[in-house]
Amino acid sequence: MYKRQVLYTINKIKPAHIVFINKPLTVTGMTLDEQVELTDIEWNYKLGAWGLGLLPFATSEIKEVLVVPAQDSIQESLLNSTAGCIINTVASARVNGTTVITSLTKEAQGNTAVIQYTVTEEQAQEVTQLELLDGSGNVLTTSPVYVPISGEAVFTHKIPIEEAEG
Repeated sequence: MYKRQVLYTINKIKPAHIVFINKPLTVTGMTLDEQVELTDIEWNYKLGAWGLGLLPFATSEIKEVLVVPAQDSIQESLLNSTAGCIINTVASARVNGTTVITSLTKEAQGNTAVIQYTVTEEQAQEVTQLELLDGSGNVLTTSPVYVPISGEAVFTHKIPIEEAEG
């Protein structure tokens, strides 16, 4: 509701020769963590003495945690390649749950995946939901928004990949 009022106000006060283009930006993030554990394996049977089905062949037990998620262990190259995986996974965008857009500009800018596309007034008078989909049509991200479309609007999704804070 407020965005419609802002758009109305902008169109009333801006000079006639200036065109207002709304460029919504959706920023979501992904954090990665790592935990390294030392595991002890206990063999429950010795060769020749196996009571079938009594116990599992081997039992594993975590002895200790060597690297906890609070430690900075993930390198920049993993963060950057994860951003590359995201842009390769995203196949299309869906607007308002119905209009699928396959003409995307996708780019990995360091550790940030950037996906951009245009929605025209013919496709939607107003946008209330944005989704990114994979090649099978599975929803990867969903963002409730409200953007009235006047002419066309360029939507940019930025997904930064960072190591989680401890």
